[in-house]
Amino acid sequence: MTTELSDLEMQSNVHALTRQWSDVLSPKESSTGTYMPIDYPPLLDMLKEAIGSSTGKTQSGKSPDAERSLLNLQAFSLYEHIDGTTRAWLRDLSKMPAQADLKAAVNQLAGLLQALHASSQIKEQQYSHIVAQFGRWRSQIWEMFDPPSVKDLLGSCPNCGETAYVNLEGGKTPTLIAFYSKGLEPFAKCQRCGERWSGVAELLDLGVHLGATMDEETLREMGTI
Repeated sequence: MTTELSDLEMQSNVHALTRQWSDVLSPKESSTGTYMPIDYPPLLDMLKEAIGSSTGKTQSGKSPDAERSLLNLQAFSLYEHIDGTTRAWLRDLSKMPAQADLKAAVNQLAGLLQALHASSQIKEQQYSHIVAQFGRWRSQIWEMFDPPSVKDLLGSCPNCGETAYVNLEGGKTPTLIAFYSKGLEPFAKCQRCGERWSGVAELLDLGVHLGATMDEETLREMGTI
């Protein structure tokens, strides 16, 4: 990924984390037969509210009672992780104190990274590592409210050659699984060796290996076209 694309991606992710952002629901998602624009609050605000809230999904309202404590614990843990990690990086990279508000601190970190990178005061590897966290946080928060669809892929892993995976409960499933969610890059992974395929091009290559194809309807469902 070029520096320009990396910077643009960081800006998009930080914007979704710290500011109101917009999306467009498909006719099927909106249940109106037409496309419908929808505004969302900052993802960090959604996450913070989820810590003490019974809401868990963007469209279906409240979560079942049995899911509330799990959601709250998950939201609390993720919020504390983002807060602690952001402030730790700010301490390491700058002598300036971190902003008290987490959204402001995330913006502060993003601005600091851009300045350090532009002046060659940070190693490329460290810069890329930290920038990638913004996208990871965005995905992790959104998946709490709109869990990704999971699809089993039949065939052997191109990397390790395995076809089956036994989970902790003793159940046997295909080793290859694909994940996709609206607005996020689809990916597939091998549950045995951990190999991962991200984006349309790599997923199509994986499909060729498995002797399968992805038609336009599937790609549209995955939000890639």
